[in-house]
Amino acid sequence: MLEHPDDTIIAPVTGSGPAAIALIRLSGPDAIRLVAASFRGKGDLAVAASHTLHYGRLVEPDGAGETTLDDVLVSVFRAPHSYTGEETVEISCHGSPVIVRRIMACLVAKGARPAAPGEFTRRAFTNGRMDLAQAEAVADLVSASDEQALLLARRQFEGRLSQEINDLREALIRLSAHAALGLDFSEEDTGVEIHEGVRRTLEEVRSAIAAMVASHRAARLVHDGINLVIAGPPNAGKSSLFNRILRESRAIVSEIPGTTRDVITGNVVIDGRHWILHDTAGIRSDTDDRIEALGIERTIGMAATADVVVWCDDEQPRAGESTALRDCLRHLAGGTPIVHLWTKADRSPLMQPGSVQQKDNPTRDQYWGTREHPLRVSAVSGEGLDAFFALLGKTADRLAAVEGVSSMISSVRQRDALVRAGHELDAALLALDQGALELAASDIERGARALAAVTGEVTTDDVLDAVFAGFCIGK
Repeated sequence: MLEHPDDTIIAPVTGSGPAAIALIRLSGPDAIRLVAASFRGKGDLAVAASHTLHYGRLVEPDGAGETTLDDVLVSVFRAPHSYTGEETVEISCHGSPVIVRRIMACLVAKGARPAAPGEFTRRAFTNGRMDLAQAEAVADLVSASDEQALLLARRQFEGRLSQEINDLREALIRLSAHAALGLDFSEEDTGVEIHEGVRRTLEEVRSAIAAMVASHRAARLVHDGINLVIAGPPNAGKSSLFNRILRESRAIVSEIPGTTRDVITGNVVIDGRHWILHDTAGIRSDTDDRIEALGIERTIGMAATADVVVWCDDEQPRAGESTALRDCLRHLAGGTPIVHLWTKADRSPLMQPGSVQQKDNPTRDQYWGTREHPLRVSAVSGEGLDAFFALLGKTADRLAAVEGVSSMISSVRQRDALVRAGHELDAALLALDQGALELAASDIERGARALAAVTGEVTTDDVLDAVFAGFCIGK
């Protein structure tokens, strides 16, 4: 909990390195006055209108008079029409870290306090400029690593999730009133009708909440990236494929089996989606090398928690490969997509890269245990990768597909609040089954309060501290 929420706070908004322009933000009751005292330009900044821009110099006193800190542009935002809802000033200066430090030191000496992480956005929430779900979206906007993550954060920041939550909450408030009405008419036919109406609406709201909870996994994939594990036997072209996708030599490529001993990770954006690639040790069952065996164990462990597994090999199965594949598949989570690749199509005279085997191969079908046929690519030349990327895109679409919601749940805090709401509504449905309308009404009210926690209408300082602690300073 912040000790002095009414202080005037200051922080650089832009990065710490050299740049053409840097931005410094102040917010609080004395923000305009503090900057005006050091500003030299046309007119008096202290009486400037809101949403105006002013060119001039920032100065600080010295023994002989004044020293110019920098030529600046000052933006003035009057309360409540600012990001924080408070008096706000944004100073655009040259992006030298030395200049930024000098301006910061000058204004701190005049009475401003360095802002804590997320304090500007926390004040925006406190002053009603946004709800808590929108505030969380601010951090997601800043950290968005691809187009999909940006779109998700943007929708939440615009209030789409908040509107859905508020609609469900209002429905529960009405249900609670109807349940109370049912108590008054419990001996009449009207009471029966109200009872059934409450149940129908309650089931609809419960279903909507369940869909939102289910959307959290898809939102995580969008926000954090899709974990893709490249697995397969030794010398299957895994590291070559890994390097090719990243367009850099991150993994050592060698004909010696067991060259890759540990997991190597890299990040890449493919068609607007963020993928986290993991190159892993080759899986085989006949190694006597303890270090290689540990690498194989780690590979199987990584595959077990992967969002997508890409299984690589060449066209001729070698001894022990079927066992290796079965060992890997046995540990996969149910429904984990598996993309089969033959990674050495450049050495195959049979078909061109990017195509699939059209003729059934009984040996290979038995080995894969599936009717699907691997995609032929060349990890060396890059041929066939377009088809591979297209397949990954379709796989990502399936993983991110959620029915019944227009806005996905992006944070664990939001998911947990919805889970609590769902539990309360389950209890309400059970109470209805037992004819206990009074208990059902109480459960519905608690469900509505749990929903209110998503948008921050019901919250605590501890929750707020946890939410904003992960923000960058200046936001």
